[in-house]
Amino acid sequence: MASVAESLLTSISEIIESVTCIEQEKESFAEIGCYLYRVFPVIMELQTTEHTPKNAMVILQSLSRSITEAKDLVNKCQRGTNSNFDSELKGTISLLERVIEDMGECLSSIPSSTFQDQEYAEVAVQALSNEMCSAHFEVCQSQVLQTKELDPHKSFSEEEPNEEPVMVESDLYPVSLEVSTDNSRFLNTPHFIEIQKPTSLNRQRKSSSSSSSTSLLKMTEYIEPMYETFFCPLTKQIMDDPVTIQSGETYDRKAITKWLEESENSQEIFCPITGKKLLSRVLRTNVALKTTIEEWKERNEVARIKCSRSALVLSASPSMVLEAIRDLQEICKRKQHNKIQVHNAGILPLLFKLLEYRDRDVIYEALELLRELIKEDDDSKMVISEMVDISTVIKMMSIGHRPIRHAALLLLLEISRSQSLWEKIGSVPGGILMLIRIKYNLSVDAFSSETADEILRNLERSPENIKMMAENGFLEPLLKHLTEGTEEMQTEMAEYLGEIALGHDSKTYVAERASPALIKMVHSRITQKQAVSATFLAKLPHQSLTLNLALLSKNTVPAILQQINQIQRTGIRTSRYAIPYLEGLVGILVRFTTTLYEPRILFLARNYNFTSVLTEMLMKTSSDEVQRLAAVGLENLSLESISLSKPPVIKKTKFLKLFYPPKFLFSGSSKKRKLPVCPVHRGACSSQNTFCLVDAKAVERLLACLDHENVEVVEAALSAICTLLDDKVDVVKSVGMLCEVNATQHVLNVVKEHKGEGLRQKSFWLIDRFLLKGGKRPASDISQDRLLPTTLVSAFHHGDIDTRQMAEKILRHLNKMPDFPTSHYTM
Repeated sequence: MASVAESLLTSISEIIESVTCIEQEKESFAEIGCYLYRVFPVIMELQTTEHTPKNAMVILQSLSRSITEAKDLVNKCQRGTNSNFDSELKGTISLLERVIEDMGECLSSIPSSTFQDQEYAEVAVQALSNEMCSAHFEVCQSQVLQTKELDPHKSFSEEEPNEEPVMVESDLYPVSLEVSTDNSRFLNTPHFIEIQKPTSLNRQRKSSSSSSSTSLLKMTEYIEPMYETFFCPLTKQIMDDPVTIQSGETYDRKAITKWLEESENSQEIFCPITGKKLLSRVLRTNVALKTTIEEWKERNEVARIKCSRSALVLSASPSMVLEAIRDLQEICKRKQHNKIQVHNAGILPLLFKLLEYRDRDVIYEALELLRELIKEDDDSKMVISEMVDISTVIKMMSIGHRPIRHAALLLLLEISRSQSLWEKIGSVPGGILMLIRIKYNLSVDAFSSETADEILRNLERSPENIKMMAENGFLEPLLKHLTEGTEEMQTEMAEYLGEIALGHDSKTYVAERASPALIKMVHSRITQKQAVSATFLAKLPHQSLTLNLALLSKNTVPAILQQINQIQRTGIRTSRYAIPYLEGLVGILVRFTTTLYEPRILFLARNYNFTSVLTEMLMKTSSDEVQRLAAVGLENLSLESISLSKPPVIKKTKFLKLFYPPKFLFSGSSKKRKLPVCPVHRGACSSQNTFCLVDAKAVERLLACLDHENVEVVEAALSAICTLLDDKVDVVKSVGMLCEVNATQHVLNVVKEHKGEGLRQKSFWLIDRFLLKGGKRPASDISQDRLLPTTLVSAFHHGDIDTRQMAEKILRHLNKMPDFPTSHYTM
């Protein structure tokens, strides 16, 4: 049955296309086409109804025979060129009249059960059947329909009444119209003649296709019977707001207002139809007529929706589909309820299918109609999001065809206004990245850029989307919510900042923008928000002098030290966020040790004795991360000791005092203590002023950390110890000092316990220094270790190039390898 129905719809479309090309008896053929088009929704109803009548196939087959006959007759008229064509035309129209009557009788055989509770549909089909059964088409070739243009400045009496007015059917709201035709009640209006004029599309097409589609859709205005009173005498269009003037005639408000304005300078004003002089300009709404027109429009719009659906299902030509979509757009714009009718008619799936149509104009109009359907309706947005793949719309944003690109962006903008769809849009792979790219292409397409920006502003209300934007390089939403959002949002954004993988430049930018908010969060009691803020501040690029100075200016260090002391004193059980908070605070202290070249920060580190603070943290903590950070900080401080440690300065007395020595020289002993000289740094050292690890007693604690299970802690401690064997220090004395605290054995244990390349390289470097500068004692300890040669050989065979070279040097020292270069033999 479905194939028969589709065939019928195709044939009707072809007939309508043909009748528009016949020049003779246009009005009769237009009326025939109108009847056929009104059969469209009836066939669709039979095809889609859940209550298919038993005689449905019989009805369709009967309609098929009639439509086939009508098609042959119309084609015959279209081809007719012989001398007897006029006489044959009359016979053909008579045959078409009989075909229409047969179709009307066929429609009358549809049982009432088909429509169930759709009483309106049954009434409409029965009315159509009755009209078709009594259809009559007159052949009057010489008749020409003319419409006289009324001059608003010319009185009724001045016109030349060459024709006798014809009385037409009147109804409850009669108006007198000047008509010069004997045709049916709606074919005598110029408005109907317009159904044969093709409407313009976005681009030029063949005239036949345009004419066909125009006729097809224009006929929908006459699916429901109408009265002459619906038409404004001035515009010959159906009135939207009928008003009655003093003469008793009714016009459309806009039309008569314009008439009166144009007649404003005239001494006297006359009624455009009756010619009566008007003493008042008062316009009274014709409520009854307006209500009747509105009811007619509602009934007609239901039929138009069904007809448009038929055209979309048929998809015979791009022009037909375009006109159907545009008609639906017009219907939807008229009132919100019509959108519901369109939804219920099953238009949405057809529109989604059209997004893959071959014609660009169809895709554009389908997107526009979808946008119109979901305006200010979250339920419709949800329906569309479930029925259509949003990624399809997003892909269209990158299409080279600008109208489609703009329409896709506007549709996505409308969808993005629904809170329930924010995350669904953001979850489309590459969707946010594409929107960001479009946003920044302002010079290429300003409209697309502004629309994409508005979509992103809608999407950033979802934290997940903010994270996605940050990952794709758009950090502004994250920073904005970090500084201006709710406390919950600030915490979530700060936490995400600690997780996200940002490049160095991005981290520097974030540090400059976010530091005020993060610093403010740190100065508070221990909560998740404070822990997250401190952690992120600690992880931002340590070399960011701007951020470090910002922390300094906010007097952050005293507060941090106070919080650290409080946590160490009360323990970590005070809050479940105590450990991450402590780690973040220590990390903030450590970041200062990377910019000690700045005098203000150097003064800060000295003033608060960073060396002693970090040394204490090596042992007084239950956090591996705190130990690691403390070792890193001590390494940075120790590197500065080399330049800060200076030989003691002996003050010279004045020349005259050489002859008069001070009195204290004659006393038994000096009251002044000589400044101690650091054996490692060769100068006057202290833990506070030069950050000396030896003076701070940090060496023993760093060596203890070498026995730690956490590899990162061990490696950080090794790095700090390595600073004591730098070429710029007294390596011999430093090795001696380290040997006294059994450093050699600690390092050998590291080599045995850990196999990581980084740890082995640092350990081998230290062993090599011990062998070169330490003398007999460290050499003896190292050579007596039975497992070391095995470890060195394994590293020589399997390590990277740096590790192999270090292992080779130590093996040579231990006489385990020939004393000549072998690097070119190693693999």
